[in-house]
Amino acid sequence: MAKQVKRRRGTTVEHDGFAGALGELTIDTTLNTAVVHDGSTPGGYPLGKADASNIDLTNKISTNELATLDGNAGDVLQTDGSGQVSFVAPGSITANSVGVIELEPNDGLAGTVLTTNGAGTLSFAAPSIGIDELELVDGTGGQVITTDGAGTITFETVDGSMIGLGSDTQGDMMYYDGSAWVKLEKGTAGQTLKMNAAATAPEWVT
Repeated sequence: MAKQVKRRRGTTVEHDGFAGALGELTIDTTLNTAVVHDGSTPGGYPLGKADASNIDLTNKISTNELATLDGNAGDVLQTDGSGQVSFVAPGSITANSVGVIELEPNDGLAGTVLTTNGAGTLSFAAPSIGIDELELVDGTGGQVITTDGAGTITFETVDGSMIGLGSDTQGDMMYYDGSAWVKLEKGTAGQTLKMNAAATAPEWVT
């Protein structure tokens, strides 16, 4: 008749307070794995299961485990699709190889941009530019955004100093010609302003 050999056994918690004899094997019934003891260490040394489900590999995978040569600082790990991995400079990644599938968000509509919620989730959304994005102090109603030509934009009230039609001279006037605002150059002394015969534009007459 076959004999059965049963080892001492207990849960992980029970093992944590147990130091088995040197060379003793016990069974952790929580992890369902054998534990080797050295006669002094509480909990002993649990053996890894075939599926490695009870092994913590955090910060324990290096180039030695990956069987690849180390790269330079900032390099990324790339696979050739045939089981070989190597370190390459980020610029060496194949063009257009990172898309919606790799990023895992749902695709957006044409013209939308990729945004983050600050908690690790990416999504496509319509572009939105407001006061916060422009880093501006908000203005008052009717003001417009102007630039100083040196990279600074502010809200300003539109006044006459901001209106120009080019080569402006004191006394020039502005009128609407049906499609755009145009300039009527100043007349001479003694001339008067009247509408032209078609009543479409002002003109100077003597």
